[in-house]
Amino acid sequence: MDGINFHDISLRVNPQRDLISPVYNYERAPAEILADVDSAGLSAKEKMILKFLAYGGPMTHEQAGDAGLRDTGLIKWLEKIGLIVCIRRHGERSYFLNHLSLVSHNLNWMSQTRVEEAEKNILYFFIDLPVGFQMGHRRRRATSQLHQTSYILLQYLKLFSRTGALKGPLAVDWGCGSGIQAISLIKLCPEIEQVIGVDVDPHCLWLFNINAALNQCGPKCRPVVNDPAGKNVLNAMAGRQIHLAVSNPPFNAIPPVCEPLNSDYGNGGPLGIRHLKHFIEQSVPHLAAGGTISCYCTLARLNTGDYALVRDCLTDEFCRTYGITFSAKIMDIPDLHLSADLYAKRLADLVAKTGDGPSNPGNPLTSEIAAYFKSSGIERFVPVILTVTRNARRL
Repeated sequence: MDGINFHDISLRVNPQRDLISPVYNYERAPAEILADVDSAGLSAKEKMILKFLAYGGPMTHEQAGDAGLRDTGLIKWLEKIGLIVCIRRHGERSYFLNHLSLVSHNLNWMSQTRVEEAEKNILYFFIDLPVGFQMGHRRRRATSQLHQTSYILLQYLKLFSRTGALKGPLAVDWGCGSGIQAISLIKLCPEIEQVIGVDVDPHCLWLFNINAALNQCGPKCRPVVNDPAGKNVLNAMAGRQIHLAVSNPPFNAIPPVCEPLNSDYGNGGPLGIRHLKHFIEQSVPHLAAGGTISCYCTLARLNTGDYALVRDCLTDEFCRTYGITFSAKIMDIPDLHLSADLYAKRLADLVAKTGDGPSNPGNPLTSEIAAYFKSSGIERFVPVILTVTRNARRL
């Protein structure tokens, strides 16, 4: 926008954007975050553009002209595809992103890349604007956002790419959302010919399409609506084998008593492995020799010392049948290591705070959830990068 570097000004507000910091700090009120924008030393134009693109703020018709947009036809095109809405009041026009937010990420944050090369590797993504920032009465549930877990997996894939292990013509991103992993894979591994982005939410796939075009890799990205039998994915694969599969699936363990939370908080089923198990069982049979599955998840560790996922999915028999090996690299992020009792308390507090499902100020759910985890043999929850590799020969 008229010489404004969006990535630069957003980093001045959130210096940790390119690490494992989430785009939004969901623990803080919108007013606090906007106060950070106001105190970041930005010019009036930079402030307006950042608030418009990232935080749901308005841009007047006059400001659009000052930013170099009004006469380019770009706004009309953005309105046509649903990214921007125009509101007319008292003869004045104001533009808003359609409950969306633009975020950026530099793929080269870990390397000593020259500035001009680094700028080529800044990716831009439209995601859903958090509900707290949305204006008006018709607020939309934010189903496509970037959380800390998205960044953790992305940083691992960056490191993984340095080993040369990201390879092969076909990759699949299960639960692709707005496409951050799929698009990053294309940038990190030029030999990837296509990434199939799979999601159950058509809105997420619409954003994936938009973001693929925004980052100039649309021809290599194919959005696919997932179905329980996986037929849509098989049709998209057209007989090809998968060389790389990635996922950041919903993995929160939601006991039956909290089932009304549904998918709003990453419902991974009673043990947190519902979607992860489905992803592995659909991917492994079509994994090429030497192919790899990588995903970030929080696994329930049992009092036997094993993981629920190993007991219920990655059994010895399953690994022998498909000739796979796996590893679970425990992440050194203390805040994400939770005992079953602490996890139960946080989940009960979340239910009470949002009003979704059974709740009251006393949080009686804490003991009920904790009792469920104990009866299931869950001792604690551990953040891991799970890697599954298919051997050249079956074991």
